[in-house]
Amino acid sequence: MSDNESVSMDLCVLRNRVILNIQDRDSHFALLGHLMRLRKDTEDKDKDTFRKKITQEYETLRESTANRFIISEDEWEIWRQDEQALLDNPDTFSEGQEGMAKLLWLKYSQFKYFEDAKVFCKFILQFPENSISFAPKLFSNLVQDFKYNYLHGYKVWEMCLEYPNAWITVQPDNPTIWNEELYEKFEKVVKSSGIDHPEHRLEPARAELKRLKGLEPLMERWEVRKISEKDDPEFWIRAIDFYASKPNFKITQMFLQAVRDRTGPAWEAVWLHALPFLKKEKSDSARFLFLKYFPGKVEAFEFYLHIGSHATIARDRLELLKLSPCPEIVNSSEGKDMILGLLNGIFRIPVDEEAAVELALKKIISLALEADDVFHTLEKFIIQLCFVRFGKFGSYMAEEFLEKVLKSEKAKHQVETWLLAYQFNNDVGSNYDKKRKLFEDAAKMISELDWPERLLDEWKRFEYMEGNDISIARFHRSQRWCLKQLEKRDAESTEVVTHETTEELLVHGKRAQEEQSNDQPSKKPRISDRATRDREHLTVSVKGIPASASEKTIARFFKGYGTTKEIRLIPELREALVEFSEESEVLAALTRDQKKIDNELVSVKRFIDSTIWVTNFPPEFTETEIRQIFAKFGTITSCRFPSLKANMRRRFCYVEFDSAEAASEAASEMNDKNLESRDGRTYTLVAKVSNPGRRSARSGAVEEGRELFVRGLDFKKVKKDTVERIFERFGVIERVNLPLSSKGREAHREHDGFGFVTFVSADDATKALELDGSILEGRIIQVSTAQPKGKKVVVVENKAEKTETHSRTEILAKSLELQNFPDTTNAESLATLLGEFGPLAKLVVQSDRGTAVAEFENQEDAAKAEIALNGKHMAGSILKVRSRLEPAKPRTALRPAAGLFVPRGAMLRSKPVASSTTSVGTNGDSSQLAEKTQAKSNDDFRKMFLKK
Repeated sequence: MSDNESVSMDLCVLRNRVILNIQDRDSHFALLGHLMRLRKDTEDKDKDTFRKKITQEYETLRESTANRFIISEDEWEIWRQDEQALLDNPDTFSEGQEGMAKLLWLKYSQFKYFEDAKVFCKFILQFPENSISFAPKLFSNLVQDFKYNYLHGYKVWEMCLEYPNAWITVQPDNPTIWNEELYEKFEKVVKSSGIDHPEHRLEPARAELKRLKGLEPLMERWEVRKISEKDDPEFWIRAIDFYASKPNFKITQMFLQAVRDRTGPAWEAVWLHALPFLKKEKSDSARFLFLKYFPGKVEAFEFYLHIGSHATIARDRLELLKLSPCPEIVNSSEGKDMILGLLNGIFRIPVDEEAAVELALKKIISLALEADDVFHTLEKFIIQLCFVRFGKFGSYMAEEFLEKVLKSEKAKHQVETWLLAYQFNNDVGSNYDKKRKLFEDAAKMISELDWPERLLDEWKRFEYMEGNDISIARFHRSQRWCLKQLEKRDAESTEVVTHETTEELLVHGKRAQEEQSNDQPSKKPRISDRATRDREHLTVSVKGIPASASEKTIARFFKGYGTTKEIRLIPELREALVEFSEESEVLAALTRDQKKIDNELVSVKRFIDSTIWVTNFPPEFTETEIRQIFAKFGTITSCRFPSLKANMRRRFCYVEFDSAEAASEAASEMNDKNLESRDGRTYTLVAKVSNPGRRSARSGAVEEGRELFVRGLDFKKVKKDTVERIFERFGVIERVNLPLSSKGREAHREHDGFGFVTFVSADDATKALELDGSILEGRIIQVSTAQPKGKKVVVVENKAEKTETHSRTEILAKSLELQNFPDTTNAESLATLLGEFGPLAKLVVQSDRGTAVAEFENQEDAAKAEIALNGKHMAGSILKVRSRLEPAKPRTALRPAAGLFVPRGAMLRSKPVASSTTSVGTNGDSSQLAEKTQAKSNDDFRKMFLKK
């Protein structure tokens, strides 16, 4: 192979890489480097024509690369050195001269910085007049860019006046910043130029000078503020409004300086604020920059297309189509509409763009298949449009895309996919056998399809329309086989609990029996009922409902389309969330989209990926605190905490937003966020978009791998602080629990020889496993990851050392029993509520019984808490609080009959509490003494506080 053939082959390969990988930065720079090497090859004079073509291709690619990617200062310097090498070579001097000028102008035009403008002018001014053909025009653009730039506008004019006749290209009715000195220079140049009617050029300058004298203080103030507030997005928003209010002023130059190398939500707001002005000015630089900084914004695509000229509209659509395959675009409704619009506006694909367009459409379809659009709107449109509009090439693409859709793991289980293939074959005129084979292939996986009944119905219609007696009989045999497979599948799903369901039950424990009246037996919920509850995947959103709509209205709207498990109205958004029982019901409900409720058109869409799962927040956090920290991301439609009856360790909740975008933003920003509890501990929040399939692995410290089980501890030598001391070097400890049974207490032990250590981070817990097998106080301890087990009792104790001992009566007098609090209330939040009335000595929460016993340090605090909390409403429940010193009122129905065995506990509860004093005598002094020494009950304290 000759050198020329090798060079041509390398060039073709690199060109194809750029075409097929339009977003690949390395491909662009590799081709630029190869083209520059060809430009520098000057040994053969016959290559001059070839080099000119290469130079043109190089400059075009360099400009598109600068517009598409952020170019570092080092990369600009490499380009400058390449042009300087051509400039230093006498054989390529003129080419290097033009190339350097274009490069310097390209760098300036990216952000229109004055420093870059000064470098460009300095380079131009060192060469004779007209040696660089496009210089006068660029000076004209430079002057326009710095219009109303108080600090640099007159300096640009001075450089323009230095270049011969460059000022002539500047429009006389568009002068820039003037001062007396600049006007005198301009007048001298104009009068000495010999042009006809010089006053026609001087008169607008005098008028501008006069007008700016009044504006000078105001302009100066804004320009000075730019220096100190240049990093504040809010300042630039105000500056845009100020400068845009000036007549004939273009904000592009000032705006591009503001947003240089700046991305993020705050600067995105600046862009969106400036868009109307930039559209009016048709700023090419701005449209490339917006797309470069925010490639996932639909507004950037629309702006790019809006600025393009009518002559380039088809090319622009192709360019945007190649840039559109990104999840943010394809997965949003606005992005889908934009892609459909781009495709609809392309009537012919150039041969040299076919490969790039095919690759882009493949990526779009791949991303669309990962989304949950069961109707496959984007895929359908692309396949049908390719077949109808793009000729033979389009037919080839359509068939390839359809095959890709049918092989997709997610899409091949959806009946709509197979019906799309059937409809396509119908449109292209496929024969009977090919269409029948589609139905037979789908029937082979009938038990895995989401809506098998729909497939069988369409198959039957097809056979009766196009088949014969033999094919119809064959269909009925296939139908009977399919129905048997479906019956078998339903039987298996009813009788067998899947591994996933079993894991979920291990974590969450069995649900407690529901409260029943005395004459009704309790009924345990079926396992299958629990396994099928899937809000995240079986909910649809109904938007635009009438303000007067009720739950019954929504239920009537979906009557006949499925069983509604729950209907939630959001009046402020005119929206309803409807949960169904099965996937097929959701698909049926989606057909109600764009139907009317009370003469108002409503939108029915899947409500998916709008819920986030949140855990590892401070234990005392309630729904109020959770809503406060997530409110900034969007409207919260619900906040659900789990029941703690079966397992008090569970500490997580579900936060549901009104949109998937709000949920995604909340999860990405709040995940790994540090929150501080009231006791000063730091908790690293976990926030993820909810996935019901992972519930079994995410329900608490044990399930998250943050809790360790330690055994082999010495009963008397090892204390709680000893355990904390040896484990805290591995990370922050959330709590240490060393259980002590009644037998252990009688034996005067510190604990029962084992315990649990919970870390804030799972990584720290993993590191602490290295203590397994180590020796502590002469005994070998065993350390392992704790296994899930329902915990129904939680004890919270005051860690302060107790020096006083109290009798049982005194302890009961300052203790309260709490009943009927919500089963989502954990021990920490209950302790926080009670702690508002005084310090707690101990709190015992029995989740399976729905009761708690709180012991206060002082009897007065207990009395205050009883008065304030008894009858308090908590999340729909009415709290019951009573003193443990007061006997519970016996139920008449449970009073034992005479002659029957009476349990000793019942007899004790029926005895009145003995008075702590007795009467000394009947005289007044004795009565007063008895009154003074008698212990006050909680009734006495209650009366005392009520009198106050």
